[in-house]
Amino acid sequence: MDIEKFLGRPKMTVKALAEAAGVSRQIIYRILNGQGNPTIDTAVRIETATGGQVTANELLHAVLPRGYRLEKIPSNSRRE
Repeated sequence: MDIEKFLGRPKMTVKALAEAAGVSRQIIYRILNGQGNPTIDTAVRIETATGGQVTANELLHAVLPRGYRLEKIPSNSRRE
């Protein structure tokens, strides 16, 4: 689902999404207006805040090279 459709749901506002994602309303408005690309961190925060209904891949489609997708790493995996 894209972010515009998600925000069209009852009781969902830019303010509520921004607070849930821990980002500013201005960041959400920039994404909605196509005035900038979110960072990976912001995209993941929004995905988490929407329960995966808006994915980081959807938000980052304009900046990821064609064919690339973010891959989720299990939280119990270790970095070496």
